[in-house]
Amino acid sequence: MNLLATYGVLGLLLCATASADVITNGLSMSDVQKAMEAAHYRQTRLDITADKLSEDLQFWDVDQGVLILRFTRGTSLVLGMTYFLCDERPKALRKTFQFEVLSFDSGTGAMTIKPSTNQLITPSERSEITAIVRQLTGQNKDANILSIRRKSIDTVKVRTLKTEGSGLYFILQRTNGVWEVIKRGSWVE
Repeated sequence: MNLLATYGVLGLLLCATASADVITNGLSMSDVQKAMEAAHYRQTRLDITADKLSEDLQFWDVDQGVLILRFTRGTSLVLGMTYFLCDERPKALRKTFQFEVLSFDSGTGAMTIKPSTNQLITPSERSEITAIVRQLTGQNKDANILSIRRKSIDTVKVRTLKTEGSGLYFILQRTNGVWEVIKRGSWVE
């Protein structure tokens, strides 16, 4: 009888660990969907789009934030994950935090994150970058900047809007305190 009880407990433990999927880069989105739904997470929406046409995003409510999964449209494999948190102030005053997620265990809720301590653009950097983009686009007043994203401690990507659904992008790198354009191009949605 004790042996039967031991096997029963062992079986329950094995089933519990088998159903708790760890989500990492390279996992298929169908497996992600099954794991998240099995763990009773809800899909949600954010006003964010993928940077590339070949990619898409999926959003899941996790604790007090949102787990954002970036995946390829063709193969539906996870390319990256971000955990997005923000406070409840109005959008203009809100503080937001984004963390790169290395893995997420949907069964336990354990998340391995890599904090990006240098991701915020300071007001002085924003002003310098805006002035440069105004010069590059030939616009005196408003450079129609959609986003400024830090790629590394000294590199940023700036997206501007030319017409609805298209625009220019610039990758700027700071060397010895001076911003230089290292790449430029156009984007279309």
